[in-house]
Formats: sequence, structure tokens, C-alpha cells
Amino acid sequence: MVAGLKSLSIFHQPSFPDKIRGIQDRNHLIALFAAIFSLSSRLATEDKIPQGEDSRNISHQELHALSLQYIHSSLEACSSNAPPLCLLQAITLAGYYKLVNGVYGPAWRLVGTGVRIAYELRLHLVDCKACEKVPTRDSELMMWSSNEERRRCWWALWEMDIFASTIQRAPTAIDWSANDTFLPVSDECWFTNTYQASCLLHGSPEERWKRLKRSGNENSTAWAYLLASLMHDGRLLSQESIKGIISNSDLPNDVPKLAQYYSQDYRRKAQGFSDRLSSLVKAYQDVRENLPTTLAYRGEYLSFALAEGEDPFSTRRTSAGKYIIHMMSASACFMIYQNYVFADIIEGLIPLSSSQSDEDYFGRDTASNERSLVGKGLRNYLEASDMVLRLLANCPEDHVRYVNPYYASTTWIAAALQVFKRFALRDHGSTLTQRQYDLLRRSYLQFNQFWETPRALLQNLDSLEARLECRHRELELSESRARNTQINNQQCHGDTQSSASTETIIASACEEQLLPDWPGLKVSLCNTYQPLVSDPNANYPALLPEDVELLSAMAPKFDPSMSQATFSESCTETWPNELYLDNLVWYSSDVMAGLSHGYTA
Repeated sequence: MVAGLKSLSIFHQPSFPDKIRGIQDRNHLIALFAAIFSLSSRLATEDKIPQGEDSRNISHQELHALSLQYIHSSLEACSSNAPPLCLLQAITLAGYYKLVNGVYGPAWRLVGTGVRIAYELRLHLVDCKACEKVPTRDSELMMWSSNEERRRCWWALWEMDIFASTIQRAPTAIDWSANDTFLPVSDECWFTNTYQASCLLHGSPEERWKRLKRSGNENSTAWAYLLASLMHDGRLLSQESIKGIISNSDLPNDVPKLAQYYSQDYRRKAQGFSDRLSSLVKAYQDVRENLPTTLAYRGEYLSFALAEGEDPFSTRRTSAGKYIIHMMSASACFMIYQNYVFADIIEGLIPLSSSQSDEDYFGRDTASNERSLVGKGLRNYLEASDMVLRLLANCPEDHVRYVNPYYASTTWIAAALQVFKRFALRDHGSTLTQRQYDLLRRSYLQFNQFWETPRALLQNLDSLEARLECRHRELELSESRARNTQINNQQCHGDTQSSASTETIIASACEEQLLPDWPGLKVSLCNTYQPLVSDPNANYPALLPEDVELLSAMAPKFDPSMSQATFSESCTETWPNELYLDNLVWYSSDVMAGLSHGYTA
């Protein structure tokens, strides 16, 4: 595998020398080796670098530039024929390198080029005519092994496509309805030419995990791809329901857009959205409950160390396998449960309204605040943040060298949510919350220092709480001005009001200020609600007492009633007013879209 990364295990190691000898075009060889070394050279240590009078260390940036140079010249020479697999593998590695540093135009387009070439090579149809017969003869096993290399390249591009489209909030380049290639099997089976059955990633979320379970394929990468597909489904739901209409580039103009959306379109979509989300949540929970025992993380320490014996990388592979499954579970949870977060916002549960005083809203103990005041969608959202936290607390600091740097984005979201939690609960004095945030931030910093993930995300993270606090004060000031203006107007007209009637005036002033004359808005109530928590008094593990250290073995618990969600009943207390809509734009833009901005700015 390249640079010790399981998702980039796209070469058959036992036959790799034969593969290299079979490549006749010198440009293809240079493109391939330069792409490989641009990633693997990051792992080189000073004591392992050959020294000599003429030796010169070539940086990974120079190697990447060299690979791109020969990739482009090789593609120019393939004007009438499809490029060979080795050149596509070089493109895959070069695209991976670029995506890690940011989903900019060149990275985005290079992934698209790789997908187009994969279509030319028919990598999406490797198993379109697969039969049930198990290969037994040497020639059949060789064909299966050769096809596995093609599958690995295809799925590496598929993962890159998912990551890039999630960051860009754009459609994928790969057509999922035309993906007839089996999920990859384990390196152990592939390298020893030991056949292992697999399956296609077809059908509904429930059909996907059941098909993979029946196949007996316990490869961590295959199960991670399954979870990635659920994550993608969650993103599509959020785009269809609300996020797809937020531009994030012109925030003031987003508010009237959202007002029009709620008054006209949302009611029509709500029930179908609810059914699909319920199905997706159930499938996600089923996947977590049916993971192969070798892939389930139980709170143990993941050493990523080398082992003694014939297979020194076995421990590192095991650690990496559990790591990627747990991190992808958290990524899927973030993307799926954000749909419930939006429903919480519709209910008025988050962001917290500035019209309520801190004493009224935060005057109780922290744990009680979180159980009773934070919406159920956000609670599950925050639990996913703690999933990441517990895992990282049981990994060595240098583990980022051996895992997919895509998960830096998962770590960033977890850290951002810790900031949001601390701000929303007015938990500024909690040393435990601060330690949790520091651990997550330090982990992202390690990704940044080793893989050069976007530095802008750190800057966004460091300024997030200050920006939230500034906005909170702005909203309070805006409401105060609205009240004072209405009171002054009444006094100018010589009206005398009792204390009770003055309160009525203030409420009316706020309503008129926050409910401008948008067509249909004042007659359109929010008709969504969150499912009830089965036990509202149960302990919620996202907030721990100040005097208790973080227990890494605590298993994250998700609210099972989430799968029974419905969005058909009306909510008579919450209006989609301007303050609510503005908060919605702010929340989705600053906490979630900040990830996109950090990778694309």
C-alpha cells in the first residue's frame, strides 16, 4: 500500500515487479513512480535517506509536480486510444495528493479526469457479468486477482469523488446506477491469491449492508465505503431539504430565499423527506450493530505499531481498519443527523434565541441544560463529536501518518461542534470541555503539519467562538433597539400604557420587526417536529462531569427513536421569522459550510 494507507492499496504487491517490467512507455513509468514517491516520501526519516556526495533530497512537492508533468504529456499521446491502467493509477495518486491539500479547481478537475478514464477502461463494469462460480484453477485466480487491481483503482476514485463532491456540495462524477464493480476484498486475500466473495454497492441503504454482510467480505475498506455511501445519502437529503438553497456566498439575500422556500416548497417535501431519512437512520444503526467483530472499535488503545514476526504490519493494519470504520461512522453520523439539526432549528431549539435571558435558559446545571434544552438532532450530532474524541484519546500522536487524511475534515467538524456546544450551553468555564476541544484541535494540527491539509480550517476554528459570541451580542442589540423604537413611538403619540400592555407592545414590535411582508410567510406555520426521546431523563454522554476524566471505553449511544421520525404534524409555537431564518443561515454557514470554505478558499 502507498504510504501505509489502506484506501490507497491499489497495487498487487507480490506481482508489482512484474507489472513494472511490463510497462514499456518511459513516460508512464516516471509518472507512476513520481506519484507513488510524492506520497510515500512523507514517511521517510533522515536515517533512512541515502546519503552521498551527489545525493539531493527531492521534496514531495517536486515529485508531485513531476508526476503531473508526465501525466499530462502521456495523456496528450493517448489521443486515439484509452490510457493504460498504470497511467490511471498515477492520476489516482496525484489526484489524492491534490485533494488532501484542498478541493481547489485543479484537484476537482483531476479527479474528474480520472473518473472519465476509468469509464474508458470500463472499470465500472468489472463484474457486470459475474457468475456464482468460485475460481479454483490458477488461471481463474489470476484473472480474479487482475480484476481486483482494477476494482481497487475504481473504488479509490469513487472515494475521492465522494470526498470532493461533499466538500464542493456538488453532484458526484460517478453515476451510482452504473456501478457494477464489486467492493474490494482484504489485502491478505488478494496478496495470497485466496478468493474472497464480495458484492456490488447497489440498492437501498438497507439492501447495501445486508448484501455486504451476506458476502462474508470483512475488509475494512469495503465497510468504510458502505458507510461513505450512507454519508452521501445524508448529504443529498440535506441538500434537497434546505442546504441546497443556501448559497453561502451572499448571506443577506439567503434570508428571503429561505422565507419563500418555507412558505411554498417545504410543506410539499416534508413527508417524503421524513420517510427517506427514517430509512437512512435505521440502515446506519443496523450497520453499526452488524459490523464484523474484527472492525468494531470497543474503546481499546490503537497503537499503529509494527509487530514482530513474518507480518510486521499486521498490528498497524488492524489499528487502521478500526480507525477508518469508526471515523467514517462519525462522518456518516454528522451528515445524516444534520437533517435533524435543521428540524431542531425549525422547532426553535437551536440556535438559541437571544430573546431569552441567560438566567432563564442557562440557569441550571450543565448536564440538565443539555438533556432538556438542546434538540435531539443536535444531541446525536454532538455524540458523533464525542465518538471522534474517544477514538483520538486512544491513538498515538503520530497516527495521522498511517490513516487517510480525509478524516482531518471529520476531526475539524468534531472540534467545531465542541465550540458550538460550549457556546450554546454557556460552558466557558469547563476545563473538561476545553481539554476535549484542545485534543481535537491538536489532532487536526497534526494532520495539517504532516499532510498539509488546509490551514484555513484552523483559522476558522480559532475564530469560531468569538464570531458566535459577536453574533449573539448583535442579535441582542437588534432586539433591544426594536423594543426601544416601539416604546418611543408610543410615547411620542401620548399613549399611556400599563406595565402589562407595554409588554404586549414589545412583543408586537419584535414580531413586526422579525416578520416582514414576505408573501405567504405569516400564514405558513412550521409543520415539522422531532420524535420524542424514549427516555428523556437518561444520562447523555456528550457532557461529562467536571471531575470525571474522559472514559474512552464509553460506547456512544444513539437515540433509537430517531428512526421513527415524522415531519407531518404541525408545530403551533414556532414561526419561520427573520431572526430564525437568519440564525439558520448563520448556523449552517459557519459550522458546516466552514469546512467547505476551508478546503476551497
